[in-house]
Amino acid sequence: MFKLFRYILSALLFTTILIACKDDLEDGSNNNNPDEGEFSVDIGDSEIPFITVDTRGVSIENEPKIIADMTIFEKKVATNVSTIGIEYRGSTSFRLSDKKSFGLESWDAEGNDIKASYFGLPEEEDWILMGHVVNETEGYMFDQTLMYHYLGYEISRNIGKYASRTKFVELELNGEYQGVYIFMEKLKRDDNRIDLSKLEPSEIDEENITGGYI
Repeated sequence: MFKLFRYILSALLFTTILIACKDDLEDGSNNNNPDEGEFSVDIGDSEIPFITVDTRGVSIENEPKIIADMTIFEKKVATNVSTIGIEYRGSTSFRLSDKKSFGLESWDAEGNDIKASYFGLPEEEDWILMGHVVNETEGYMFDQTLMYHYLGYEISRNIGKYASRTKFVELELNGEYQGVYIFMEKLKRDDNRIDLSKLEPSEIDEENITGGYI
């Protein structure tokens, strides 16, 4: 019975993702940059957005972020071209996985943080490209469905609780295909993310505490 329930749930989730991808593409079909890209793999008729990142010949480190160029393609058409800062993200996952996650910041040409919107998400500076734990040497993969995070966050939002908004994408880094990633919001205090008032240093009395903690 439990296996049947899991099968039905997976089927419903897969259908939901396909519909969401179709709707997102239709919403973004009118763009001002009709340039088609050349990709490291044949993406065929994939409806998942394709992201290319070019670090201009500089190696990515754990920190600090380095400047890079990011282009988002939808149906092989560039819909967003931007400058970003990028670094590796994670501790245990970074050590275990061959498929690294990345922390991103939207930057201007001089490397200053700017707010930007991707895939219609509320404007912010900080974003994540989350990989999945894949260890080719030891032969294991934590989430073969690639859906655990997506499903958990969707359920949270559907019951009225905040969770990072997400988008399935494919990633190409410096001309090399990296696979399917989740583009998502970084957890931080923000009116459109974790909506908490800032706690000022002077607010030490119980009656005056109006902020919160993450």
